[in-house]
Amino acid sequence: GNVVGRAVMFLWSMVRNVASGFFGFFGNFLFGGARGSFTEQFERTYGADCPHPVFFEGPFNDALKHAKDNLKLLVVYLHCDHARDAPRFCREVLADETVRAILDRDFVFWGGDIFGMEAHRISQLLGVRSYPFFAVILPASVEELRLIASGGQRGSSDTTQVVQILTQCLDEMEGHRAEMASRATQHQVDRMLREEQDREYHEALEADRLKAEKGAEEARKRQDAEAAAQAAREAEAAKERDEEKRKE
Repeated sequence: GNVVGRAVMFLWSMVRNVASGFFGFFGNFLFGGARGSFTEQFERTYGADCPHPVFFEGPFNDALKHAKDNLKLLVVYLHCDHARDAPRFCREVLADETVRAILDRDFVFWGGDIFGMEAHRISQLLGVRSYPFFAVILPASVEELRLIASGGQRGSSDTTQVVQILTQCLDEMEGHRAEMASRATQHQVDRMLREEQDREYHEALEADRLKAEKGAEEARKRQDAEAAAQAAREAEAAKERDEEKRKE
């Protein structure tokens, strides 16, 4: 009896753990934002005393816009607690003083947990298959993410490699800024063209409406004039008939 009881308790414990993990995963995926900011999550996992770069606080789109407005490159870090190399990357690479200084000074740094919907969507857009993952992105729009450099996957990047990637991007920054400015100018030209086309379209609609109203008004006046003329003719005919009757 004791053996059966222990077996039942063991099976119940297994089922409970599996269920807890299942609902925990989908709860995090669907309601990842409820866990707080990525900074809070990072510090809960690795401790508030674990140094790290300043993560941009806010949605990915806001980070993208902030980078674009300030002519900076955007560095994206996609995190997975279950990835084997995530602890090493966080405690060694992101905690490194040089890495932190470069990211805080010269880049906009956004981090996200792939169990959250937003980071999961970004990982799909970038075609990420393994974690931890970081990438340097030329900011334009979510539909137009241009990857300049990436690393971190499967432990492929140590501190030295990350510093090299970041410094190389900075060395090429003038070219990147020129491209960013060119894209911004092109987007502005496209926006102005769309606005002009919209204005011309609405002006054409208004002109058609006024023309239709004028045509309807003219048609109404013609109908009124024809009706008045018809009434006058009928009245004249009736008058003539009355005169002929009097003559008889």
